[in-house]
Amino acid sequence: MHYFIFAPPRPFAHNVLPIPMFLQPKNKSFIIPPYKNTRK
Repeated sequence: MHYFIFAPPRPFAHNVLPIPMFLQPKNKSFIIPPYKNTRK
């Protein structure tokens, strides 16, 4: 889980990289299409 180290703030990382899947494991449906559900 060293990805979150260089990853930008959560709200920003969601729109840039699929990294949030590691940062936000609480959202199961969010993990599958990270860059898609982040639009919500």
